[in-house]
This record gives sequence, C-alpha cells and structure tokens, in this order.
Amino acid sequence: MRRYVMAVCGGLLASSCCVIQLVLNLFSIGCAGFNVVLQPYRPVLLSAVFGGLMYSFIKDFVLSSSCDACGDPKMNITKYQAKKRFATTFTIAILLSFSPEILQVINRNSDVFMAPLHRFGPDSHAALDGAKSCHLTPSDPMTTIVIQVEGLHCQACVNNAINALLALNPCAKIDLLVSGEGTIRVHADDAHALTDRVIEETIASATFKAHVLRRD
Repeated sequence: MRRYVMAVCGGLLASSCCVIQLVLNLFSIGCAGFNVVLQPYRPVLLSAVFGGLMYSFIKDFVLSSSCDACGDPKMNITKYQAKKRFATTFTIAILLSFSPEILQVINRNSDVFMAPLHRFGPDSHAALDGAKSCHLTPSDPMTTIVIQVEGLHCQACVNNAINALLALNPCAKIDLLVSGEGTIRVHADDAHALTDRVIEETIASATFKAHVLRRD
C-alpha cells in the first residue's frame, strides 16, 4: 500500500501541485507559487513516479505471477484486487502528473470547455437573458483587447483568470501566452461594455494585477 500512496503523492508533486492550486482558486486564494518551486524538478519527479509504478507492476504481477496473493500477503489481497488497486493508482498518478497539460488544453479551448458553464449557469447573463446565443455572424463587430496579467505562473492560475473574464462575457474568445507575466487576448462582440477599469478590477478579484495594453 505504501508504494501506491507514494506514487499518488509523487504524481501530485510532479504536477507542481496544480490540483491544489485549483482548490485554492475556489477560495479566492492567489497563486501559492508551487510551480515556481517545483517546475525545475518536474523531470525528476515524473521519472520517480513512472519508476515507482513500474516497480509495483513487476513486484505484484511478474514476480508474484505464481502466487494466489499479490501485494501484501498479510492482507490476503488476491490477484484481482491487486490489479484493481494498481489500475486505480496508475490512473490517478498519471492524471495528477499530467494535470498541467490537461488544464492547458482546457485553457486554450476555453470557448468549448469553460464558456458553456458561464453561458448557462444560474448566475450568467445568458441564463437571465433567456440563454443568449453566442453564434456570431461575420457582420458582428469584434474587438480584440490585449491585457497584461502579472503572476500567471501556472495553468491553474491561468484558468482562474480566464474564468473571471468569461464571467464578464461568456461569449468571448480568449487566447493567451503564459511566461510569468501572461498576455491575454480577449475577442468580444460587446467590448464597449468591457471598459479597462472593469477588466482590471475583475482580474484583480481573481488576485492578479492586470493592465489593459491596447484595443484593436
């Protein structure tokens, strides 16, 4: 059992505690800086996770293939139970280890994964206005707002900032570049309602300092 707990904990560390930061976001707690500290050691942590999983697989399924019990004989764990435990631990460890990459895909496709939650949520303008449609025609005027946001050190922080912007305009298309201080581009059809002050105050509510650079 100890091997499996260590694999899950290793996966959490290999993710630079991305999942923990997501939980902190729910309580409006700013970036804890996990990524800054753990990112340089991520290759080593990933290697440790995969090494631990491989060791558990060999010990429980290869070396114990002729036994009726696997894992810990004192607990009378059958081969089926050992396989089930290993599969569960493997899945959790891999999801944790690569949660930054998974969250990056979600962030870069916010109009598919995140916008609908704001569009039709109980507090959204879409719900209050009778499920406002976001299908824009080529004639609809679009404005691009370029925003500089400080402190986007990880994908969990980026996710927090994007959610704050989508709360303002669930139909906005958001692009971003992240490198410590991230540049976020917001493409919106009603940009006149998104004043610089509103945008900066909204991102500030997500515990980040932002400055609108320009509007195109």
